[in-house]
Amino acid sequence: MTKKSLLNKKRISTTIFLFSIFFFYIPSVIIGGVYVILFRNEEIKVNLSLIEKGVKIFETIVYQKKNELLYTTKYLGVSEHIFNSVQNKNEKDLENLIYEAIKEYKFENITIFDKDCKIIFSNKNFFDEYISCSDKEISKVIFFYDRIFFDSIIPIANSKTKYFIYSRYILKTEELNNLLLKNINFSVVEKKSGIRVFTTFAKEKQRKNKLSTPVRQFKNNFFYKYYDFTNIENMQNFIIEVIISPALYRFRIDNIGVLSLLLFLIWILATILFFIVLNRQLVLPIQKLLKAAAYITSGNYKERVRIESKNEIGILANKFNSMALSLEQKEEQLKNLNVRLEKKVIERTKSLQYALDRLRSYDNQKSDFFYTVIHDLKNPMTVINGYASMILQYKNIDEEKRNDFVQKIVKESDRLTYMLNDFLKDIRQENSLSSMELSKIDLVPILEYFYTIYEVQAKEMLVDLVWNVQTPLPPIMGNKEKLEHVISNLLSNAFKFVNERGVIKIGGRIEEDFIKIGISDTGTGIKEGKEKEIFEKFKKYSTITNQNQSGTGLGLYIAKQIIKKHNGEIWVENNKGGTGCTFYFTLPVYKI
Repeated sequence: MTKKSLLNKKRISTTIFLFSIFFFYIPSVIIGGVYVILFRNEEIKVNLSLIEKGVKIFETIVYQKKNELLYTTKYLGVSEHIFNSVQNKNEKDLENLIYEAIKEYKFENITIFDKDCKIIFSNKNFFDEYISCSDKEISKVIFFYDRIFFDSIIPIANSKTKYFIYSRYILKTEELNNLLLKNINFSVVEKKSGIRVFTTFAKEKQRKNKLSTPVRQFKNNFFYKYYDFTNIENMQNFIIEVIISPALYRFRIDNIGVLSLLLFLIWILATILFFIVLNRQLVLPIQKLLKAAAYITSGNYKERVRIESKNEIGILANKFNSMALSLEQKEEQLKNLNVRLEKKVIERTKSLQYALDRLRSYDNQKSDFFYTVIHDLKNPMTVINGYASMILQYKNIDEEKRNDFVQKIVKESDRLTYMLNDFLKDIRQENSLSSMELSKIDLVPILEYFYTIYEVQAKEMLVDLVWNVQTPLPPIMGNKEKLEHVISNLLSNAFKFVNERGVIKIGGRIEEDFIKIGISDTGTGIKEGKEKEIFEKFKKYSTITNQNQSGTGLGLYIAKQIIKKHNGEIWVENNKGGTGCTFYFTLPVYKI
């Protein structure tokens, strides 16, 4: 190799190196620096936005809890049962009503007192000192250490002697933290003294200082930001303090900066090593290829390139050496290529057919779901229509009975609204039952409710509605709304097929580790051999006389799926003597 070629080799590598520095590395450094600055500013904006969102959530939770307590206390205040128990001095009934309300609404305290501040009833041995005796409606929020007290005083409706009901709900830090954004802590600080009267901050150091920790403490360790209350009344003397660790606040920015610098240094060292190897691995092989290309251009096909490299240059040399292959070999290569293409076409066709089948299946599932929605909405609408018709038909009905009918219409309307919301939620999911939430419930109140709902209908139809439920029944783990749907569907079917002056029985008892519920009627019964078939989708209720076959055939199918999700079983048996049938379902007893 001549001196001139060596000079050209050095000139090529040097040019590549200089171009890399001026047109790649320097712009990369500038762009990287601008990116880090912009990212840092954007990160700060995002964090501030997140903090403001957390403050709104905190204040909204307190505001909603305050209103929930006030409205719930008002609801208790208009309760005729409570008023009658207080007026008649029935301490046992009053105690049962109060403790039932405490259990249902998770109150800490409920106290009833008269206009002279004399306590009529209280589940505590004290009357809280933070709420003074008042004959006016009062609603207060008290922040105290690691919990929030919500207190309300409401006059009891229709109370000529002026009775009042006081209630307290306590929201603890553990429960509040589950509702707030993670890694963001809040405190409520008195403006004048700077004392924290409430905090969700879990650091052991601050908990030992309790309420006396001044605002300026921990300033060097944590990021602080302050906001005024906007929604809650009488909080002008307090501010909301947001506490965030700087390590968490700057974590991503600092790590990205260090990582970017480390990667840039590694990049520089790797590039220098690359240019050292470049001269040996690229420049000389290229000159050999150029020389061989000149021979082949001139018609000397015997010239071969001798490069023992396995990289791209070596592959290129092999391509030069492969130029003498015959057309037959090329034709064979084309045939092989066609075979591969045909295989790919077949595979893609199968894939498209599978996707089409999935779409058809999804469309069928969607149609089934809409049938289910229509069927579920029919039951509560029937109950609402029945009570509304009775109110219009019997105009001389007494006010108490009329109010009872209206309350049941409202309750069924609420259940209908819940079902509509539930169906809208199911539209966004492929399987509503798979996301069914379970909780600890008692079946007896549910059965009692439906007994009272259908009692009027039974009287109109001259049907004897019998209550045969063993009480009390142990609790179960279930979904209240779904089980209400099952019971309502079975009772609706019983009334549909029972004969005039017949009997419908609601039964329930414990069998080993299960609760067994039975809904029986003295109708025409089920055709023999159809006991299992009626639980299939779109299979209608098959009676012995083939009468009253209305509906979509989804009710019992839905009931079976619900009971199955509760790890129970549902079946039907014809009654002995050939008069009607009984639908049974079992649910496992809840075990601690």
